[in-house]
Amino acid sequence: MNPDVIRQRYTTGLALLKHYKDFPDVLILLDNSDGIAKTELELRKGVVHYQSAQSQEWVTTMVEEKQSMESLKETKSIHDVKKRYKKGKGLK
Repeated sequence: MNPDVIRQRYTTGLALLKHYKDFPDVLILLDNSDGIAKTELELRKGVVHYQSAQSQEWVTTMVEEKQSMESLKETKSIHDVKKRYKKGKGLK
C-alpha cells in the first residue's frame, strides 16, 4: 500500500477520533506498534479513567485537545467532519 495513503488514513482517523471521543460510553485506545497490544487510554463518556504513564504522543494530544462547543454545533454528521478536515488540508 502507498505510504501516503497510510499517512492520510492515520491522520484522518485521529481527526475523527478527536471529534467523536466524547460520544461512546467506553472508548479504549490500544497501541500495538511493538506487536503487543497495550492499553494507552480509557475514556468513559469522554472522561479519562486510565492513561498510560508513558502515553504515546498521539494519545496525549487527543486528551489535551478540547473541541469548542461552537464547532460541535456546526458539525452534524461524520460527512461534515470529513468535509471540514479535507477543506482544512486543501483536499477536494
